[in-house]
Amino acid sequence: MACFLGTTVNAVFNVVSLAYSGAVAWDNLFSTTLVWWMPNALAGLVVAPFIITWATPSATRWNGKLIAEAVICGAGLVGWHPDFLQFLFVYGIQNYPLAYLPFPFLVWGALRFGQRGATTGTLLVSALAIHSLLQGIGPFVTNTERIV
Repeated sequence: MACFLGTTVNAVFNVVSLAYSGAVAWDNLFSTTLVWWMPNALAGLVVAPFIITWATPSATRWNGKLIAEAVICGAGLVGWHPDFLQFLFVYGIQNYPLAYLPFPFLVWGALRFGQRGATTGTLLVSALAIHSLLQGIGPFVTNTERIV
């Protein structure tokens, strides 16, 4: 609820200030508010659970085997990133749905490492997806981006 309300108030104030300055037409107020609200809400839904789960004590006792498993799971989450898959693009792999590659590792992390694994994996994949999107590479780049 706080994520929804806080990001909505932030987006509305930003868009209304843009409308008063003339940068945004008053007719586009709702659609521009959605454009400002969506990234803020998604950031709150990804970052807040990560902070909350890591701030609470965990009953998991780490040993060498569990650490090795976490490293392999993390490598799988990072391995789908286009920077690591560029050598495969010469073989036509860019036509496959690469956005789905992290899902097995996200499920593995969630089932094996609990809430901490789920939130850490989600934050890691989100950060890598944003990084590749800003570079203009990867499965999340389309021809429909627009700058407000």
